[in-house]
Amino acid sequence: MSKPATEVCILPVPPGTNLEDPSSVAGGILKSCLDTVAEQEGYQRAYYGQQVEAGNMVQLLIDWDSVDAHKKFMADPSYGPFLKRFASALDGKATIFHVNLDPHPPAPAVSHTFSPVTECFTSFFDPSISESEQADYDAVVRKLLKDSADSQGRPKALAAGWIMEEIEKTEGEGKTKAHIAFIGWESVDDHMAAKEAPQWKENITKVREAPKVKGFEVHHVKFQES
Repeated sequence: MSKPATEVCILPVPPGTNLEDPSSVAGGILKSCLDTVAEQEGYQRAYYGQQVEAGNMVQLLIDWDSVDAHKKFMADPSYGPFLKRFASALDGKATIFHVNLDPHPPAPAVSHTFSPVTECFTSFFDPSISESEQADYDAVVRKLLKDSADSQGRPKALAAGWIMEEIEKTEGEGKTKAHIAFIGWESVDDHMAAKEAPQWKENITKVREAPKVKGFEVHHVKFQES
C-alpha cells in the first residue's frame, strides 16, 4: 500500500509579497492555485507561509494520499494551464520534492495552532549513503529533539523523513540524498535557547559528524494551515 506523501515547494516570490494581503498579486495567485489543488483526488491538506529569514521565499507543504495522487494531477490536461498560472506568481525557479514524513500528517509541527513557528532543517548527504546509515541518522535527529524535551525553549513537535528525490544543496554542485525535519517551536527565540542546553550541544555534534554528510540548511516558517 502506498504511503501518504508530502509535497514540499520552496517558492521565490517578488519582494514585498504578503500572502495575507488580499491586494498582493502573487499572494492572490498562489492562494487561487491552492484552491485548485484542494479539488484534486488524493489531496489531504496544505500548509503555507513565508520564511522568517527571507520574506521573498514562500514554503508550501501539500499532504497527498500518495505520490501517485500528485502525479495523477500532473498528468491531467488541466495541469499545464495551472502550472503556467502558478509560475506567474514566482520570481525565480521553484524547488519541489516529496517526502514520507513520520508522523503523518505532520500538522503538529507545521500548523500555527500548535507550533507558532517551524524550523525547517535539511541535511545533505553523499548519494552513496546506505539505508542503514539513513536509519541511523534519522534516529540521531529524533534523539536530539527527544533529549531537549525538558530544556528551556523545548521543541513542541517533530515530523521528519528522507526526501524521495535526489536534490541539490547548491545549484550546479551535484545531486545529494537529503533528510528533512520540520520542528515546531513556540518562537525562534525558543529554538535559540534550546541550542544552549548541554544535551543539545552533545547531540548536535553527532548530527554534524554523521557519515557522508555534506552540509545543512536551516530556516524558519510561520505556517498557516489551508
